Amino acid sequence: MDDGSTVKDLLEEQGIASEEVLVSIDGTVVSKSRVLEDGDSIRVFDVIAGG
Repeated sequence: MDDGSTVKDLLEEQGIASEEVLVSIDGTVVSKSRVLEDGDSIRVFDVIAGG
């Protein structure tokens, strides 16, 4: 990823619909506008809805 790339940029590059997932970096849920940094530990979780 280029310097200044965001979580949203990463999701788009991987073909993941950003509105369908939550992303955590180093154990904290972050916004899609969060700028990525070297060494970030990223996890992507499906959003599950139901009733």
